[in-house]
Amino acid sequence: MFIPSATIPERGMNANADLAQSHRALIGRIAEHRDKDAFAELFDWYAPRVKAMLVKQCGSSEMAEDIMQDVFLTV
Repeated sequence: MFIPSATIPERGMNANADLAQSHRALIGRIAEHRDKDAFAELFDWYAPRVKAMLVKQCGSSEMAEDIMQDVFLTV
């Protein structure tokens, strides 16, 4: 079972809050400045997680990849 590092107990509850704050800041940079580096950072964090969830839901890696691309293009 995959456990994101932000939820590992040794890191404490502040890790989740710090991660959320960091992601909010990245989203702000994307919204205000169309910052491609901020988008890439969010994509690198979320894409594998989104794809893993989609593969479980649809059973196809190729279909999951297509859906994931559509999700991120919408962002």
